[in-house]
Amino acid sequence: RGKKLEVEEPRRSVKLLKNKMSVTAWYMWKPKSTKENVNPNVSMPI
Repeated sequence: RGKKLEVEEPRRSVKLLKNKMSVTAWYMWKPKSTKENVNPNVSMPI
């Protein structure tokens, strides 16, 4: 049981990381008309 937890945990964090990255990419590739005054290089959350 303890062993399974060790295996599952990294996968979960990887999934979260990928999800966050895709969300960031989505914001970056959004049409500029919605965020004209925002520079993605400055405001990109990491």
